[in-house]
Order: sequence, then C-alpha cells, then structure tokens
Amino acid sequence: MVAVSGGADSMVLWDLLVRAARWRLVVWHLDHGLRAEAPQDAALIIAQAARYQALGFVPGDVIVEQAEVGALARRWKVSLEAAGRRQRYARLAEIARTHGADAVLTAHHRDDQSETVLANLLRGAGPVGTAGIAPRRLLAGDVALLRPLLGFTRAELRAYASAADVRWLEDASNRDQRHRRNHLRHVVLPLLEADTPGIAAGLADLGERARITAGQLEAVVDVVWQRSFTPEALHLEGVGDLTAQQRLQLWRRLSLHLGIACERAQLERIDRLVGGALGRRLHLGRWLLLRRGRTLAWELARPPRNERLVAIPGPGDHCFAGEHLSCRVLARPAHITFARNEAWLDAASCTWPLWWRSADPRDRFIPLGAPGNQTVVKFLSTRGVPSRLRPQASVVADAAGIVWVPGFAIAERVKLGDATCNVLHLHWTPACAAPAQPTVPPLQDDPDEQR
Repeated sequence: MVAVSGGADSMVLWDLLVRAARWRLVVWHLDHGLRAEAPQDAALIIAQAARYQALGFVPGDVIVEQAEVGALARRWKVSLEAAGRRQRYARLAEIARTHGADAVLTAHHRDDQSETVLANLLRGAGPVGTAGIAPRRLLAGDVALLRPLLGFTRAELRAYASAADVRWLEDASNRDQRHRRNHLRHVVLPLLEADTPGIAAGLADLGERARITAGQLEAVVDVVWQRSFTPEALHLEGVGDLTAQQRLQLWRRLSLHLGIACERAQLERIDRLVGGALGRRLHLGRWLLLRRGRTLAWELARPPRNERLVAIPGPGDHCFAGEHLSCRVLARPAHITFARNEAWLDAASCTWPLWWRSADPRDRFIPLGAPGNQTVVKFLSTRGVPSRLRPQASVVADAAGIVWVPGFAIAERVKLGDATCNVLHLHWTPACAAPAQPTVPPLQDDPDEQR
C-alpha cells in the first residue's frame, strides 16, 4: 500500500512501484479539507492511474478519501499538522488491514530526514529524537511502515520525475512559513547551508549514526520496561542504576503508553518526580502521576464528564455507558432490605417522567436524614468522593429535583412514610470497574517525526 499526495515525491514512489510490477498495490490519497484546490490532486491521481493502464501497467486500486482535518484539530486540541498526520496514519493502518497489505510505503526522503533531525535538535531531543525518521517500523499489528526513498534527496526525485515524465502538483501550503517545518525548509536550512555547505547531508548522516545509539538505548530500556511495567504502575527497582539518558528514554516510553507529550521538559519533570520525596504528584495531560513507595503510579486526573441524559417516562429498564437502571412500582413490601445500589421511594411523592442525568454542580437537595439543603458537590465531598471523580456522579430526578443519588442517598422528600402504599423501587448496576480511557484517539503522532 502506498500513500500518494499528488506531490512530486509520492508520485515518483508510485511510479517506481508500478514499473517494478512486483506487488499488488493499493494507492491511497487523503483530501485534508483545507485547500480549495485539493480536488485537483485527486483528479491528477485518477488520471495517472488511467495513463498507467493505457501504457500497459497495473496502477493498483486507487482509494480517495476526505477528512475535515481542521475540525479534527479543534476536537483533539492539536495543530493542523499533528491532526493531519494522526488521521493519515490511522487510516493507513485501517485500510492496510482491510486490504491485507503487508506494508505501507511513504515517500519521505533525505531532505525530510535533515529537517526532522534539525527540528528535533532545536527541541532538545536526545539520541532517539536525533535518530529522525526510521526507514522501517511497525505501523499496526504486523503491518510495516516503510520509507524506501530516505536515501535520495528532493532534487534527485525531481530529476527522476522530469526524466520519467511523472506529473505532479505543487501544494501551495508547503510554502506557508507559519508552519514550523516550512520555516525550517525555506529559511533556516538555506541559511545554514550557505554558511556551512553540506550541513543538510551532515544532519541526515547524524540521524543515521544516532539510530545506532538509539537502538542500544532502546535495548536497555526495553529490559527495564518488561521487568517493571504493570497496567497501573511502574516498579522503580533498578531505575536508579540507569543513566540520565536511559531514564529519560524510559519516561518517554511511559509517555507514549499514556498518550501524553514527549517533550524533553515533560520527561525531565517525570524524572524529578521519581527522584523526589514520596507522596509527590505530577499532572501531565489527562493523567496524574503519583510517587508511591517503590512505584510510579498513574490515574486519570480529570475523568471525562459523564454527560448522560436518559428520559424515564415510566417503569422499565434503562442503560447508559454500561450502567443499568431498573424502575418498578410495587405494593409496599412487608419487609425491605436496603442496599447501596438500590432505592425505595414513596411512589406518590415522585412525578413522571424521571430523568437519569449527570449531576450538575448547581444541583441542591436535602439528603435523607440531613439537617438542610446542600449542593450535590458538598454532599459528595462529605461522602469522601475525590474532587476528580465527582463529575462522574449521576442523579435520578423528577420535575421537583433530585430523588436519588445512585450509590449514596435518596432525597428526604421521597422517603417512605406511614401513609406509603406503593413504592418506586430503583436498582442501579454500575459499569464493570475498568481503567478509564482518554477521549482523545489513542493513536500517537508519528514518533519518528515528532521525537
């Protein structure tokens, strides 16, 4: 499978694969929804496939897709570049699996390598980041991601395109210097090359040498990771024996696992946390890292808000996010056993419909037996619910307000009295306990390009 943008580099890669005629190809193109002229790229690719067929070649199956990358960037709270990269690699992995492709090929070349190494050096990258773009890595499962053109410069690929009559389109956004990569390509590297001829090639060579060092570093860290990692914590025995660079790589591995930024400053903060006093904690992204005894533990610092709103028009069963709520109107039993996950209410004191919804910080009610009115937030606090978990709480309410906070207490106004004949029985089954997952898609930005 080959990713083709319509630019010179990817069109050359496609041409080389078609002329080699050794593999069944799937050609994939993504319109990012950012440029008015983007449909011209898709049209060029379709036309090129027709040209290959006319010349007796097999161009492969062409797939053209569109994504609103701007909307994805806003939803994921990342840059347009990062959102586009994330979407591209996610779809490449999915389509490769769907079509049974063994490998995905992209057209990264030697100049891309130089730019990546320079960008990562300016960000303070260590040996792994300096290694730049990997010529080969796993994309997903057993699907490999290959970059076969890393040994060629942009100029060499353009020369091939001209000689082989490969047509391409220039993307005007590649000259927009508001993007960091474009600024490095069109301003910084030319200045460096003018001052020190050959520096671009030297940066690419530095990446190759750093890859050897990075491989040795990864081997050491992998042993520690396999020995120390559990789904809830990292055991710290032996971590103190690692060098500073090995520890930073270990924290980078942890950051990738948790889906948080791998900037060097972040990794150094983790290192200081581990080397500091017990009980210290650190917020990174959605996660709270905690120094506990001989471990570094983590948990979600801000669980996604429980945005439920389930209408209950009458008795019946209702589900939300793996939880279950049953409602039954019964004649008052002679004997009632009270449990944490069920409520017995005076049916005459409740009005239909009921609503099973998220707790609002402004909600107020009088809990059973309480001296007065209080907010749900204060009520949960007095019951020992940590502040980070309170957004997950739900309530059952009618038009007059809360009748039950599942798992905690009913409202005073709906308690059973001497005159109660019929009861409203509510039974709540919580979702199975499982680690909460971030709402941002788990696929990481390409680690080779963003180290």
